[in-house]
Amino acid sequence: MGTPARTNILLEIKTALESITVANGYNSEVVTVEPVLRSRDDVLNGERPYLGFGPGVEPLEHFCTKDIRVEMPVTIVGYLYEPSDWTTRSAALNLLIDDMIAALQDDRTLNSNAISLYIVNAQTDEADPDAGASAGDPSGGTIVMNIKVIYERTINAS
Repeated sequence: MGTPARTNILLEIKTALESITVANGYNSEVVTVEPVLRSRDDVLNGERPYLGFGPGVEPLEHFCTKDIRVEMPVTIVGYLYEPSDWTTRSAALNLLIDDMIAALQDDRTLNSNAISLYIVNAQTDEADPDAGASAGDPSGGTIVMNIKVIYERTINAS
């Protein structure tokens, strides 16, 4: 038996997010990507821009055959360190969102491990008056993006 599709899907998501660098033609330079959802207080400034991700509850649809359709929701959390004004922080957040969408949509089948990947929603803390970083609170900006990966497996293996 080979590596389960679910494992390969999560590895492909990690690879896609790690590709977000200026050298690869993106506007952002992601420093840390990990399959862990850490709180912003646990992510040091040297680790930012940071993208953490993790799967959620996966609905399964059983067919008459041994096939099962799986919808895997994945939450991605991003943290920036932008200690400047709202305009600069907002621009950095929106550039990172654009880069995340482009990287994730580059191969929607995740190297043929999935049927498709969909961006479900994205949200930032731009409207939060306490969201900006300062010398005493380097919170920077925050992004939460939800995606959905659809793949199929059998009752025996994926």
